[in-house]
Amino acid sequence: MYVFAYDLTRVLVANSCKQNLVGQNVRDVPDTVRKKYRREMVEVKGSGWVDYQSQKPKNETYNEF
Repeated sequence: MYVFAYDLTRVLVANSCKQNLVGQNVRDVPDTVRKKYRREMVEVKGSGWVDYQSQKPKNETYNEF
């Protein structure tokens, strides 16, 4: 499982694979197809869904089952 969390200003507050980015504003960092999906994440109120593409995380604590 790949766990991450942002605050409402898109500052990364938790990331199980990219801990070096915690505390940084990643608002305008695009996904692998250049979509700035974090903007859309904040616009979804209550519950919703946002599609984005990502590379498989590389981390020694990440296990594939």
